[in-house]
Amino acid sequence: MSLIRKAYPEDFELIYPLLKEFDAKGMTAERWKLLFVKHWATEEDYVGYVLIDHNVAFGFIGCVFSQRTINGNNEKFCGLSSWIVHPDYRSESLLLLSEVLRLKNYTITSYTSIPEAAEILKKLRFKILDTSYLWFPSSMPMFRTSGNINFITNTNEVRDFLTGHDKKIFEDHIHFNAEHVIMVNGKESCYVIFKKIPFYRRKLINVRFVYYLNRIWKILTGNSFLDAEVMVARIHYTSNREMFRKFLPAVIKKMNKDYHLKGVVIERRFIKGKTKCFGYVSMPQISLYKSATLDPDQIDSLYTELFVLDY
Repeated sequence: MSLIRKAYPEDFELIYPLLKEFDAKGMTAERWKLLFVKHWATEEDYVGYVLIDHNVAFGFIGCVFSQRTINGNNEKFCGLSSWIVHPDYRSESLLLLSEVLRLKNYTITSYTSIPEAAEILKKLRFKILDTSYLWFPSSMPMFRTSGNINFITNTNEVRDFLTGHDKKIFEDHIHFNAEHVIMVNGKESCYVIFKKIPFYRRKLINVRFVYYLNRIWKILTGNSFLDAEVMVARIHYTSNREMFRKFLPAVIKKMNKDYHLKGVVIERRFIKGKTKCFGYVSMPQISLYKSATLDPDQIDSLYTELFVLDY
């Protein structure tokens, strides 16, 4: 007789054999164990839900809990992660998910669901958070921005500069694999958190003409331009989106010169209006959410599995 219960940090050894079934590149036991650690101060003492039969785990869905102040309100978040069920217990997949859906007054997010899981979530009234990224390559033409922009990158100087809500975000994320930068223009500033990650160009460009040119290039040279990986700055947080958009060319140049990155990648909803640089729309990358209090513009990818599991 199977049962579903909350999964606690001490359940890692029970659930790890199931997690190994994921075809996830570079996911070691040490990295998976980070999903079973309480990284932030939250009221929840569990890390998800587990399906057990005869003391063996046959299903698991991870929950990355957090609390944030948004527009003066305390908002609770649950980031979904690593939903997996053994084929023999596939009929109980929705029962496992239903435990998460019983959570009251939470914003639930899903950033890495496979297409099949995303379709299930949509049927359960999850809404689209975003559909794709924008990639602004450092190799493309950019217009100059008016005004001088300075960057603070030293960790201690960033910490000293920040106050209030952003100071808490910094302290909560400083131990993860990410970069923290302050943009300063006069009295205006913007706090940026990004990760240096590889992307295949094929996933970053959704333009038929480029695919046509790549086919010709491959015939002529034997090499595929789109199958090459590029290291980019994946933006997860900006405290001042209008300033970030305005000075985006300066950001791209900074990423290329000091971090040796081939441009900036950011979710489409965070770049509204015209920019002074050329960007590509990526191949579809669906993220989903369910919330009674927040809109997509108020939700970012901090405090999620993207940091905990270092995606």
